[in-house]
Amino acid sequence: MSDIVFRKIGTEETLPYSTLRVKRTKTVEVEVNEPLWDATGKRLSVDQLAAIGYEVLVTPEQSAEYIEWHYYDAIYTANEMLATRVIEYKNLLDSLGITDYNATTETVEAAIKTAYTDPTEQLTIVEQLQATLLNIKVNYQAIDGTVNDFMVWSQMSLLVKYLPAIRPGEPAYIEPYVMTSAMESSS
Repeated sequence: MSDIVFRKIGTEETLPYSTLRVKRTKTVEVEVNEPLWDATGKRLSVDQLAAIGYEVLVTPEQSAEYIEWHYYDAIYTANEMLATRVIEYKNLLDSLGITDYNATTETVEAAIKTAYTDPTEQLTIVEQLQATLLNIKVNYQAIDGTVNDFMVWSQMSLLVKYLPAIRPGEPAYIEPYVMTSAMESSS
């Protein structure tokens, strides 16, 4: 008759075939809360984090110019007529010798009185400026319904600066990077 037994793989150890259970060491995976900071409130080192499968990703703050460039690019992309209206306003102020596109009412009035002596011409240019500002506001509101007169006036210099036809080139994006041990030890 055949002899049937259980044999532990890779050894000569055998057990009777009638054995119901065996004791063995078993590795069990258990989800645990792994701390990223030690008890003193100090972040684990880059190497310690790597050992548990994490790294420190640093996303540098972008420059104000980068943020503005992309904000106004999106605004002009969303409503192409806005650029036309801003150019009209810029040209009106340029014709008055005003290069501060956030000029106060007093500055604009003084420039109009200097450029035009005839009250009818003065009134005409004032009406053109008012109509153009209203058109800018309406076009801007089509993108962002919260825009009001003050916002249009306060952003006018930036609206002019970032006009698609004359804006500066796109500022460089500062790429996120992974902190290394060398960076950590130098700080």
